[in-house]
Amino acid sequence: MGAGCARLGLARTQALYRLGLDARDLVWALAEDCDLTPGHLHACVSDRHFALARAEAAFIRETLGFDHLDVVERAALARHVTGGGYAGGLYDRLGGHFHPLKFLRGLARRAQAAGARLHEGSRVVAIEQGRNGVTVRAATGSVRAAAGIVACDALIGGLSPHLARAIMPVASYCIATEPLPDEQAAALLPGRAAVADSRFALDYYRLSADNRLLFSGGETYTHTPRRDVAAFVRPHMARVFPALAAARIDYAWSGLVGITPNRLPQIGRLGGALYFAHGYSGQGCLLAPFYGKAIADHLRGDSDVYERLSALPAFPGRG
Repeated sequence: MGAGCARLGLARTQALYRLGLDARDLVWALAEDCDLTPGHLHACVSDRHFALARAEAAFIRETLGFDHLDVVERAALARHVTGGGYAGGLYDRLGGHFHPLKFLRGLARRAQAAGARLHEGSRVVAIEQGRNGVTVRAATGSVRAAAGIVACDALIGGLSPHLARAIMPVASYCIATEPLPDEQAAALLPGRAAVADSRFALDYYRLSADNRLLFSGGETYTHTPRRDVAAFVRPHMARVFPALAAARIDYAWSGLVGITPNRLPQIGRLGGALYFAHGYSGQGCLLAPFYGKAIADHLRGDSDVYERLSALPAFPGRG
């Protein structure tokens, strides 16, 4: 955070940090009936990582002026998580977690109520620009609009080789255990906060509303995810919570996450009336709605947020 401030300047760094909190506020306002639960813990796997996290929290509080991160010493971690053997952590009082599919369905209902038409399962094969706007072609038909947004992230494929070169697909693997008894769930995550650790290929996990432990671990840098997700993730979960080593796994799935070289999302225009937003680097549930709103506001004539986001360093050699 300090290095970024040195490059961008204090005022710009503060403004961008504020935008991140604005993204949080937007999602919280949109989060209806999706099991929204407060609290997020950044768990440090080593003393060195904890020292860096402590310094970051101090910088955010003392230099940027935002006071929502609590430094959690090793002895106090049991208030949040009882496994992992972490050296300490940062608890974000403004963080949280929710059911992403329920959130998505809520957004779809809002969009339809506002007049949007949704075409699920229509694989796009080409995007064309002309004097009258944008034409999106699928195998079974096409859609024409005054403007378009490419929001395919890691699944962009051959639609735009230029954008595809700017993001890297990372395979993420998730499992969900059987519903745990209330006592066991409370023993694992007493405050029900979401947890993400400080490893490069991080573990992250949380409790669902019905007391399943949702656990992700062992990200791989590949376009082709592993087949047996449950067998791959279980050892990661058992390392953190040995009591769950034999727990039944009811669901297992994988998917591709789009990351960027500097971990900053990318937003901009491909020319004409065709825009793009992607590369959320693991923060898509929070940032994608905000970036979409920034483009929508820009198209309505309010370009302040869009211009600030699109000015960030993105493609190699830019900025």
